[in-house]
Amino acid sequence: MEKQIPKWFGEAVSGRRYQFGVWAVMGVFAALWVEHMWLGDDALITFRQVINFVEGQGIVWNWGERVQAFTHPLWFFVLSVVHVLSGGLYDPTPLKFSSMFISLVFSLGALWVLLKGFDGMRASLACVLLLTLFSSQAFFDFTSSGLEMPLSYFLIALIAYYFFFRKPDLVFFLLCAALFL
Repeated sequence: MEKQIPKWFGEAVSGRRYQFGVWAVMGVFAALWVEHMWLGDDALITFRQVINFVEGQGIVWNWGERVQAFTHPLWFFVLSVVHVLSGGLYDPTPLKFSSMFISLVFSLGALWVLLKGFDGMRASLACVLLLTLFSSQAFFDFTSSGLEMPLSYFLIALIAYYFFFRKPDLVFFLLCAALFL
């Protein structure tokens, strides 16, 4: 039996109107994200280790010392792969821009998955959720700081989507496991 949503939440939205709304919301989010964009000092710690790892010195802070100074291995390896693919092996500048780009992509991905779950549901529910997120300074600060939060938000959104709108299967459990990396 499907849950009944009170009529005062508004009419269900789907189709072209909803798709236009999704793209408009994502555009507003991207504009706000760029306005609040910054790079945290903890991200620079990860960048140094990414550069050492890509140069073949290992996952270390200083060459020859076995010190791991990051707490987010999945984000570290995503940054490492992107750093190698961007071609900036010995220059940290492309890593800064790559990190910001990846953060924006994962943030938009999380928002898209979240909005995909609202397709066909009441528009008022989606508006309340979006207004809550968009009015949070902390949400924008942590999605644009160069740290792992956009990846975490994306994985949480995927897990919620699989849990609520699809039957949990192997993909669901793999996403849950990836969240702990």
